[in-house]
Amino acid sequence: MRLVYAHFGSKIPKHLRLNLIRTSTLFPNHQCILITDQEVPTFQDNITYVKVVRDKTWDYIDSRLSHPKEFRRNFWFTSLIRFIEVAKFSSESNEKIIHIESDVIVSSDLPLDKFENIDTALAYPIFNREMGVASILFVNGKMGGEVLFKACFQALEKNEATTDMFILGEIAQLTERNVTVLPSFVQTNNSTKESNLELLEVVTQNIEYFNGIFDGLEIGQYFFGIDSRNHRGIRIFRRPNVYGFLSVASAEYVFDNNREFPYMIGINKSLWPLYSIHIHSKDVRAFKINNKIFLQKYMLREKWSEGKSFEYKVFLLAVLKSFYRRCVFIHTKLHGD
Repeated sequence: MRLVYAHFGSKIPKHLRLNLIRTSTLFPNHQCILITDQEVPTFQDNITYVKVVRDKTWDYIDSRLSHPKEFRRNFWFTSLIRFIEVAKFSSESNEKIIHIESDVIVSSDLPLDKFENIDTALAYPIFNREMGVASILFVNGKMGGEVLFKACFQALEKNEATTDMFILGEIAQLTERNVTVLPSFVQTNNSTKESNLELLEVVTQNIEYFNGIFDGLEIGQYFFGIDSRNHRGIRIFRRPNVYGFLSVASAEYVFDNNREFPYMIGINKSLWPLYSIHIHSKDVRAFKINNKIFLQKYMLREKWSEGKSFEYKVFLLAVLKSFYRRCVFIHTKLHGD
């Protein structure tokens, strides 16, 4: 099974470099791949780099998307290009792959054998009724690549403000037989709001097959914080995602001596291993190989009330970027285009 990462449009960030080293170390018998348009780095020998260049497909997508291009170096564009390049890679190789988002860490007991036996085109967690999450995205060779590639253009034709999450949501709704939903939570006495019990059944339907769960977004974001770039340097912890539906704080988590990642406690005290955690904050401490103490520190706190921390470097960078945009705007007004 190939483990595939993708990054475009900017220098490869530190958390991704650490994550590549971590994953390739944990799974030495599986090929770890980075697809990128950046210069090929040299920090790890046992990683395969696939260099891609901008083409007419990129230009077309960039011209159609209506999202602000100045937001994080055209973030929404590069998010969609990621799907295009991952889909092309899977189609051309015609091999099953698992795409892991750059800020997602996986456990050493990730059940790769279970993915080998998946016969649907794609597999990923569901975030809500309209959106999926590519935190862990299984693509089934040429079949899966073609489904993902085609869906990107269909979504773009219908909505120029589409996103990667909406695209996965549409695939799940339109072609349910082509998607295996990765379990992202367990049944507890207070797993979700009553109105979303049906959706909870969807995200737990395959938990027996995988014997564990994959964090789509909500668990890691809740415990380790929201990306501080979203709030000008302020990192917010233990705030439920308003677009999600899971009651993350209501669940119980426990660690043991057998693994670094925790278990989630279900009904009748059953233990379900957490196979992946979405570190939305990009805290580099989480991406190191021996990270158990760090994970415990944030997930086993007795009081889980909302908290905040201030990251001054992120704040200063946001101020500088804002000042630069203002200068460009004023210059344009004074001197024309």
